[in-house]
Amino acid sequence: MGFKKNWDKDQIKATLAKMYHESTSPYNDGFLMMSIKKELYEIKWFLDEIMEHCHKFEGEKEFLDEHEKEVLLRLLKIEHK
Repeated sequence: MGFKKNWDKDQIKATLAKMYHESTSPYNDGFLMMSIKKELYEIKWFLDEIMEHCHKFEGEKEFLDEHEKEVLLRLLKIEHK
């Protein structure tokens, strides 16, 4: 039996982006903003935990290194402005 993917990465990212927007919106009160931020923390902790137990794969280090380079380049561009 094969693997059936029943989620969409872009949809998950869009939902998280909406949560971020609502948690930083000046139109929301601190109680709502903090409740959303707590949910983001819970998602982050869950991801950290499950990622810790995932296998390591060939090419994974290079994938992570490339991401780190992209993050650093974005930071350098922001600081240069």
